Amino acid sequence: WSLPSALTLGALVSGLSAVRFAAEGGFDAAVVCVMAAAILDGLDGHVARYLDACTKLGFELDSLCDCANFGVVPSLVVYFWARSLPTTECRFDGCSVDHGLLWVACCAYTSCC
Repeated sequence: WSLPSALTLGALVSGLSAVRFAAEGGFDAAVVCVMAAAILDGLDGHVARYLDACTKLGFELDSLCDCANFGVVPSLVVYFWARSLPTTECRFDGCSVDHGLLWVACCAYTSCC
């Protein structure tokens, strides 16, 4: 069971790294990390079935990582990216309302995943 779970945890680490890169302004690296998480997520299930190593723990771990990598991570990457845009594009003075609305939209997306 260790190889499929290692792939799943690798996907989670990749997703969390995407958030870190996005928070620091490295959006290209963040996108690469999200894509790596998607590839690792696709591989872990195939490897588990090939090795006949499917476990309940592996299933639950994969579900948790899916929620994090494809629900929370994309929202945070988009949020950090939008916050880095020039403030001249804001509709409201000081961008606080714009950023608040963006945060609500990101939370709504994450809630739907």
